[in-house]
Amino acid sequence: MYCRNCGDQLAENKPEVCAKCGTKRGMGTGFCPNCGIPVTKGNVYCGSCGAVLNTAAVNKQKSRMAAGFMGIFFGCFGIHNFYLGYKGKAIVQLLATVLGILLSCKGFMTFWVPMAMGIWGIAEGILLLGGRTRVDGEGNLLRE
Repeated sequence: MYCRNCGDQLAENKPEVCAKCGTKRGMGTGFCPNCGIPVTKGNVYCGSCGAVLNTAAVNKQKSRMAAGFMGIFFGCFGIHNFYLGYKGKAIVQLLATVLGILLSCKGFMTFWVPMAMGIWGIAEGILLLGGRTRVDGEGNLLRE
C-alpha cells in the first residue's frame, strides 16, 4: 500500500497515518494506493496498474446490458436514453412516439412515427449490447 498524498510506501503493520507526511490512510488523491505512481486528480482508475482510485465514480456506473434491453423493448419511449442521461434524445423519442400515437388515433396518417422511434430504439439497444456505446450522458464508462 502507498500513501495517496505523498506516494510513500506504507509500513506492513498498517499504520493509520503515513510516516512521511502524516496524512491519514486513504486520504489524498495525488498517488495510486496500489502502485504509488502519481495520478491525475479525478481519475477513476490508475493508468499503470488499473486500481480503482474513485469508488464513488465506479458505483455510479450504469449497466450497459440494462440500457441495451431497455432500448430494444421500450426504445420508442426513450427510456434507455433517460436512464443513460441523454435527456435530449429521450425527450424527442418520447414526444414523437406519444404524439404519433395520439394523432394516429385522430385519423392522421402518423402511425409511422412511433414505428420509426421503435426502430431507432432497437438500433441503439443493439449498439449498447454490442459494446459500441461505451459511455453514459455524463461521460462515465458503462459497466457490463
